Amino acid sequence: MATNNCDNLRNLKSARSDWKIIVRVIRVWKVVTRHGDVFKGMNLLLLDGKKCRMHAFVPGSMSERLGRILVDGNLYIIKNFQVKDYTPTDKYRAVEMDKQIVFTTETKIKELAESEVFIPKNMFDLFEYSQLQNRAKQIVFLTDIVGVVEKKDDINRYTNKEGVRTVNVRFKLSDGRKKLNVTFWGDFAEEFEKAYTDDLEQPVIVIIASAKISAWHDEIDVANYSPTQFYINYEHHSVARLRKMLQDPNFSKHKFSRKRKPLQLMKINNIKNLPAEFAEDEVICKVTIKLVEIRKDWNKDICSSCYLETKEDNGSKFCTHCDRIVPHALKRLYFYPTRVNKISADDHSTTNNFFHRFKITTVAADDTGGLEIVLKDREVMNLIKKGVNDLKPQDNVFPPELKKIQGQNYTVVLRLSTENKNKKDEVYVASNIMVGWEYTPEPIVDEGDQSRTTQTTFCEPSDSSLHLDTISQLNPPAL
Repeated sequence: MATNNCDNLRNLKSARSDWKIIVRVIRVWKVVTRHGDVFKGMNLLLLDGKKCRMHAFVPGSMSERLGRILVDGNLYIIKNFQVKDYTPTDKYRAVEMDKQIVFTTETKIKELAESEVFIPKNMFDLFEYSQLQNRAKQIVFLTDIVGVVEKKDDINRYTNKEGVRTVNVRFKLSDGRKKLNVTFWGDFAEEFEKAYTDDLEQPVIVIIASAKISAWHDEIDVANYSPTQFYINYEHHSVARLRKMLQDPNFSKHKFSRKRKPLQLMKINNIKNLPAEFAEDEVICKVTIKLVEIRKDWNKDICSSCYLETKEDNGSKFCTHCDRIVPHALKRLYFYPTRVNKISADDHSTTNNFFHRFKITTVAADDTGGLEIVLKDREVMNLIKKGVNDLKPQDNVFPPELKKIQGQNYTVVLRLSTENKNKKDEVYVASNIMVGWEYTPEPIVDEGDQSRTTQTTFCEPSDSSLHLDTISQLNPPAL
C-alpha cells in the first residue's frame, strides 16, 4: 500500500468505507464500568499529519487479533473502514469530533517506519482553568489540562458499603493562579501511584488528557474516565513553559484573583511615569492611532509540523527544527514589533492556532505624547470584524483592513507590565479596545480571572474556532 493519495481524518464521512489514512496511534484504552467490568472491544485515539485526532473503535470480535498489531505510539496506514456520526446521546467523547472510525473485517492495516512519514508523537487541546466552569456544564466532551502537582495524598484503598473494593488517589493541580481538585479512581489510581516515584523531577508537572470535569459548590473537580491518560513531566512545550514560569519567585502570587483597582482614565504622559507599584494594573487612555507598523516580513512560510519559520534550501522549504523538507508549508500572517526576532514560548500557547492570529504594533498619541501599543488577536478582530483566515492578501500586499485602523480615535485599556514600569520595555499591550472616545470607565471592583484560554497550542491546532477571551464588561454594546 502506497503512502500517497491518503485521506485526512477531518475529511472522513459516513457515506463510504473505502477510506485510506496514515495515522499514529497515540492512545489505547478499554471501556470499564464503575464496577470493574470490561466491555469487549478496543478503543484507539488516532492522529494524522494534519494535526487532527479521531477516536477509532475495534469491535470485540476483532480486538484480540488487531490488538497484537496496533501498538500505542506506532505509525500505520489503514484502509477500508466505516465512519459513523456520533449521536446526541454519545457522551464524554475523548476529542471534539462529530464522528468516529469503526473497524470492520475488511479493514487492512500496515505498520509504517518512522522514516516514512512525520506525525507528532502526541497532541493535546489544553484548556485554561478559567474555562473549566463552562466545561463542567457539558457532558459531551472530555478535557485536556496541565498543571503542577500540589498536596498529593497517599493512595487510599478501602471497601465501600456495597462491599466493593475501592481505590483512589487525591491531589491538587495548580497553574499558579487557580487550583483544581483531582481524584483518580480504580486501576487508573494504581497506575498513577506507581508512576509517581520519588526520583521524579520536582516540582512534578502533569498533563491529564481527556479528563472528566465537574463542579461542586463552585469548585472544579477533575476525575478519570475510560479514555483518560496522564503524562508526568512529559516532553511538551506546555510543560516546559510552566516549568520556566516556576522559576519566577512570584509564580504563585500573580494578581489574577485579587480585587482589581477601579480603572483610571489617564493621559499618556502620566502612564509613562507611573511608579513600579502599578505593575500588572490596568488603566484607560483615549488615543488616536497614528500608525500601524508595516513589516516587510509579515507573511511567512512555516513548518506544517512544528509551526516554526522555514528556510529556503535549493528551492524547497526546509525546517531546521524538524530537520526535514516541508513540501506543503503553511502561511502565517503575523504582525510583531520590529524588535521581536523570533516567536517566544508564550506565543505558542495563547490560541488554538497560534499562527492564525494577530499581534500588530501601533503608534498611538494624545495631546501629551505618544507610545507603542500592541493589539493582539481579540482586540484586532473586535475592530476589523475579521480573523486572520478571513484576510485575503494579494501579491504579499499588507492587508488594507489593518491600514484602516490608522487615523481613528479609540479608548484603550492597557495592562501595565513590570517591564513597562521598570522602564525596560516601552511597548504597552492592550487588553481591550473600543472605537471612539465616548466611553467613560465606571469605578467597578471586579474579582475576575482575565486569563486567556490555552487551546490548542502549536502542537495541536483545534478544528474549532478560536477560544476567545471572555469579553469583559468594558466592551460597549456594539462597535
